[in-house]
Amino acid sequence: MYNTDAGVNITNAPDGVLCGAQQVEIEVTLTNTGQNTLTSCMLEYSVNGGAVLQQSWAGSLEQYETDVVELPAFTSQGGTNTVEVTVVTPNGVSDDNALNNTTT
Repeated sequence: MYNTDAGVNITNAPDGVLCGAQQVEIEVTLTNTGQNTLTSCMLEYSVNGGAVLQQSWAGSLEQYETDVVELPAFTSQGGTNTVEVTVVTPNGVSDDNALNNTTT
């Protein structure tokens, strides 16, 4: 069991190939799997290998609780798009378990 362990999964995104450029909204589910209450973290994300953007999160999640976080909309490219999201600095410290920190 880990004291500080936040995980992230993409839970709402367009499926399949997109036709042309369009606004896309992505939702991720943030999960606290650590023993300590999760009160803050940073979500870092990139679209199609581009610049890393950041979205801060603050709240209160007890162990195994989740919260859905909507990332800012972005303009997709036609075809397949890739989004990578990583949760970093849960409660301002290093995550004890890096295995669940990144999703694509």
